[in-house]
Amino acid sequence: APDASKFWLVEKTVYNGGEGPVTVWETPADMAPTDLVRSDSDSGKNVLFDLTQRGHDAVWDHPEMLIEMKLVNRIKNPRIQRATAFLRPENFDPPLPQWAEEKYREGGQDWNKLRAITGVDLHPSGKALVACTYSGIWEYPLSRPYDLSSASMGEPRLLSVTSKYDDPFWQTEAIAYDSAGDGIWLASEYVRGHQPLRFFGCRDAVTDPNTFLE
Repeated sequence: APDASKFWLVEKTVYNGGEGPVTVWETPADMAPTDLVRSDSDSGKNVLFDLTQRGHDAVWDHPEMLIEMKLVNRIKNPRIQRATAFLRPENFDPPLPQWAEEKYREGGQDWNKLRAITGVDLHPSGKALVACTYSGIWEYPLSRPYDLSSASMGEPRLLSVTSKYDDPFWQTEAIAYDSAGDGIWLASEYVRGHQPLRFFGCRDAVTDPNTFLE
């Protein structure tokens, strides 16, 4: 959360024919990042610095810093019927190389994997959660800001298709709103040895139900 009062983890999964569910975990009360910093500062031990420096090895020395996350939601991976038409090999320009064309033909494509949510981010207003999959960008409205429970989260809507039109190597693994909430950044796990970024600018405010990306 912007004020560091909460921290979330989202587990990627393609179980049950691609549906998941994706599990969403939240820091419990009194164990938020701000609480940990305050506790560490009061103790004078500078444990967080030690954890940062030594990583996994330091965790065993400081069990008081281990957080048992709370399960707050289970999300089904979005269905991709609205995106599959754009994922046909003939729709790529420039054309796919032969190996990629064979990979993306329906008979050889793992459509279930394309549904997997690989990254999420909260809008600065807390009123929406954006999720990236291997096939598209989806946005979930939140009726209560920064509340990721099923009672607050609405049905997702497709914002854009990430179907690798210009790049068969593109593999979306991370997503983030920009600081103003007017655009979205995507990052790829790239087999060519570098991690490119792409930016999608929003035409309207994200809270407008008719918002879509260019």
